[in-house]
Amino acid sequence: SIYLSIYLSIYLSIYLSICVCLNTNAQITTNSQWTWMKGDSTLNKNGVYGTKGISSLFNKPSSRHGATTWTDVTNNFWLFGGIGYDANGLVGYLNDLWKYNTTTNEWVWISGSNTRAQGGNYGTKGIPSVSNYPGSRYSFFSWIDASGKFWLFGV
Repeated sequence: SIYLSIYLSIYLSIYLSICVCLNTNAQITTNSQWTWMKGDSTLNKNGVYGTKGISSLFNKPSSRHGATTWTDVTNNFWLFGGIGYDANGLVGYLNDLWKYNTTTNEWVWISGSNTRAQGGNYGTKGIPSVSNYPGSRYSFFSWIDASGKFWLFGV
């Protein structure tokens, strides 16, 4: 069946701006039935980062909101940034990049930091590098161009 994979980031802002977030993976089928695929059933969960570039059944991004998401041509789901919990359970702006493989049902931490409030490493303008990464942010604009490249704008 045809389905839409979704990373749900349901959040509530409560007194003193404490972030209460729930993260889970779900899919909705063409007949509008939700299926819980992966993730926690409780609020305010830290990320489990594992090793960059290595997928694992245990890896998972933290609870968050204000992140950006997209799917690539092979139906992998991508997640970047937002406000949420880092690996230490501290709330803040994030710059972590995650990929969810819809076939294996596993997350892999691709890039960025596993701690909050990190600056970026932008390198030389116009020159791509594996050591380049954007700083922590939330509520920004992003899009995928016709060639499949991901673009990011804003703080």
